[in-house]
Amino acid sequence: MNHRITATAAVLALIAGCSSSDDGCEAFVNCTAVGDPGGPSPSGLAEIDRDNAVVILREAWFAIATTSALPGFVVATGVGDISGGVARIPGGASKIAFRNGVYVAPFGPTTYNCLTSGTFIVSGDVTDPNTVTAGDFSTFELFACDGGTGFTTDGSLRSDINSIVGDPLSGQFEQDQLLTFTDFQATAGTATIAFSGDHSATIDSTSTAQVAVTFGGNSLLIDNQQINLSVRNYAGSSFIQTDSPFNNSLFIVGTGSSSIVQGSFDFVTDETMVIPLGQAPTDGIFDVYGQNGSHARVAVVSDVLVNVQVDANGSDNFEVSSSVSWQEFLTGNLVLNWTDTGSN
Repeated sequence: MNHRITATAAVLALIAGCSSSDDGCEAFVNCTAVGDPGGPSPSGLAEIDRDNAVVILREAWFAIATTSALPGFVVATGVGDISGGVARIPGGASKIAFRNGVYVAPFGPTTYNCLTSGTFIVSGDVTDPNTVTAGDFSTFELFACDGGTGFTTDGSLRSDINSIVGDPLSGQFEQDQLLTFTDFQATAGTATIAFSGDHSATIDSTSTAQVAVTFGGNSLLIDNQQINLSVRNYAGSSFIQTDSPFNNSLFIVGTGSSSIVQGSFDFVTDETMVIPLGQAPTDGIFDVYGQNGSHARVAVVSDVLVNVQVDANGSDNFEVSSSVSWQEFLTGNLVLNWTDTGSN
């Protein structure tokens, strides 16, 4: 399995990415703690060693990049858009289906043709069809729906608005929403990614030159054709600059497991990840923790280089420390230089 960064924009929301095939097809690609990373290990954790450290670090990065991008990802896919353009504002996914007074409360189920091909069925309940109100919800069932955004979507997605302050149409608002995915699948080219589970997000665009997003979820299953990645009890925050260089400052913590890892792992951004729009991270550290104090780390040196470190015996010293390119870390058959550095 290969992962790589192909960050793009859905206006101000960062869409992170992964490459899930050897042909380089590009896919899609903060906080409550989950226990005490590095402390007593709950049962079921993997023991991180020289054989699995890189794989677990890659899975952790996939979890970090994907969960932090979900609200923007939904906007980018154009789910439920029947007007010719998704509301291109932060959290615009909440605004779909609330345009031009199309719906009254309650509404549906009603079937619509997608802009390019396929259909979707929408239902829900809204207080005012011209705006967003706390308590509003909408459910979309998608059938090979191509909205002209480059994605074809299937499955179902429900959006619940828990609270709203301000006016989304003005772009100055704070909104708390819950997204619930049921076999929700998006395909771009030959790459497919699927989600099942819950993802909550609070989006605050009231500050000048910044959108703040806090997010989290209890359980989210992510399938990218080659693996099933489970992310549990995750939470994070993201601060996105709305002017150049459009940096995203990201913090996240959670627990993950996947079909290619024997056991689970805790992950945390020990130092905030700084991710300029369309580039690899330029700063930050993320760590994974396993059984018996085992620990691995990726420390960003630049948008080209990272330092991969492993403490397999739980001694608080990294037995391996290798500087490699992002490309090597995410997509290459990486062989670590296993020598005792004595570093902390």
